[in-house]
Amino acid sequence: MHSQLAFLCAIALIAHAGCEQAPPATSRDGEAVVQAKTQAKTKAAPIEQRSSPPSRSEVDRSVGSAPDVAEPGPVYLVIDRQRIVRLDHRGAKVLVDTPARAILDLFIGPEGRVHVLDARSLRELQGDALVEVEGLSLEGVAPVDHVALAKDGAVWVVAGGGVGTRVEGEWEMTPLAELGLEGDAEHGAEVEVAIDSEGVVWVVGPRAAFYRAQGQWRPLDLSIIGATPRLLHPTPSALGRVHTTNGAKLSRLHPTQLENVLIETKGSRSYATDLAVSADGYAGLVTRTCDLVRVTPKPPTKIWRLAGTQYACETAEAIAIDARHRFWVASREGLSVVGEDRRVREYPAGSLPALDGRVSEMVVVGQGPALPSVAK
Repeated sequence: MHSQLAFLCAIALIAHAGCEQAPPATSRDGEAVVQAKTQAKTKAAPIEQRSSPPSRSEVDRSVGSAPDVAEPGPVYLVIDRQRIVRLDHRGAKVLVDTPARAILDLFIGPEGRVHVLDARSLRELQGDALVEVEGLSLEGVAPVDHVALAKDGAVWVVAGGGVGTRVEGEWEMTPLAELGLEGDAEHGAEVEVAIDSEGVVWVVGPRAAFYRAQGQWRPLDLSIIGATPRLLHPTPSALGRVHTTNGAKLSRLHPTQLENVLIETKGSRSYATDLAVSADGYAGLVTRTCDLVRVTPKPPTKIWRLAGTQYACETAEAIAIDARHRFWVASREGLSVVGEDRRVREYPAGSLPALDGRVSEMVVVGQGPALPSVAK
């Protein structure tokens, strides 16, 4: 059935390049929303011995409020690490082409604005223009690998084998070696910094996580994940915790409680290709072969699934999830927009020429845009 739909969709492109696919009658993962089991461990693992978890006043926090999630907004994509494209109801428009340096990251800051990172600058999208927020030519530290913005405007970076921020105008860095993360970085694994909605700063590697409290980095107990933990794609939520995954579990980080949601029970799929969190806190994950799973932000936890065989996607590259809980899935086959009702709008490769190439990063603002039409 799926192959027939894909064939019919391709034929329809002669008249109209966008194709909407009806929800499938069945799915190998089942159509019903199901309850998920969650686990929590309420014991922190500070560096020094202590009899009680850190208080709220001990944990470094920033001030501010979450962005408005009720407004529609565009989708932004990075193509081939050099082209930034805005997608809205009008179609796709190239905003940046062939920049001086490769684009390392594209993310939405705590104030709801879109930011762009390269090795030596952090910039903000203002309309169709990029405006520099912070020059990152750090003496003895550059190039920058990853960055996070606090609600008070502080910029935290992973750079030059360390993690830190400016203190009284000077960069104060903690070597990754002191945290046991240098081996991960040296072997190409990503070490990232992220900030949760309470302002807690985290540095996360694939095998360890540390949070900032009282001016020190404190390790998080990961024993609940398993003997060999994996922490991939650390992603903040404007309304909650930093999310990570090991492919089978979604983990939400907190200094006193690590929460796990089991998202794969059969062991046959790994939801480790990408992870995204909507403006209203829903987490979405995807496998390399395009299977989707969405998790509600609060208990009772419910899981929504869609198999990759149910839409025109074979090799996923990146995802975003909007506050209408639609998935935006970029793949080698094109762009797919998957609604809560499992209806799919397909934009096959070539139907939106501005999107030609490999999508390395993608974000969606608020409710996301109305679906664009494609010229005949």
